[in-house]
Amino acid sequence: MSSSFQPASSAAPGGTISLYSFFSPGGLLSRTHPAYEFRRGQLQMAQAVEHAIEERRHLIVEAGTGTGKTLAYLMPAIRSGKRVIISTGTKNLQEQLFYKDVPFLEQALFPGQQRALSVCYMKGRNNYLCREKLYDLTGQPVLNGLDEIEQYRAIAAWEQTTETGDRAELAGQGEDPVPELRPGQEGERAGVPIELRRRDGLDGRICRHGSGPLQVGTLG
Repeated sequence: MSSSFQPASSAAPGGTISLYSFFSPGGLLSRTHPAYEFRRGQLQMAQAVEHAIEERRHLIVEAGTGTGKTLAYLMPAIRSGKRVIISTGTKNLQEQLFYKDVPFLEQALFPGQQRALSVCYMKGRNNYLCREKLYDLTGQPVLNGLDEIEQYRAIAAWEQTTETGDRAELAGQGEDPVPELRPGQEGERAGVPIELRRRDGLDGRICRHGSGPLQVGTLG
């Protein structure tokens, strides 16, 4: 899973404020973040990331919990003005970046501006519902036990109202809410060939299975 973003304009966002002026005591972060505390390691990491981007070289950073790693790599990435791909190890971190950290930096760096950064949320297709596979189950049920039947009913009802098809919308069933519904090939989940959710208002890709298209990827 990954997230990518780039400036909405050709000018490098955040380029008028140095990393020190952002992270230091009395700096922009201290004035905009309610839980601010100066972390020297965070500033050092941000500077190291910025130098690596400028010099087009690899960098490996190990930093402990509480360092503030996400802002330490997001700020130099934004300041670079380049298109950046950030790959995360967990969905939770991906959602933190997309829904919390990037919007916070947008508001801090560009107060009053709408969508100063063009950000795209990318997920693998197993994270989405496939209508074709769901409809196949209706005519040829292969469910075992009441739990799977109840899950199927919940998914079928959700399919009628979802705008994205993202399995994460199914509340109360953890990080993997769609069970192994296999009307077709062994091992296939109810996932559609769509990968994008966007914060910039652009449409995602379309799954044309079933009675109508399921649009994925439009976040207003």
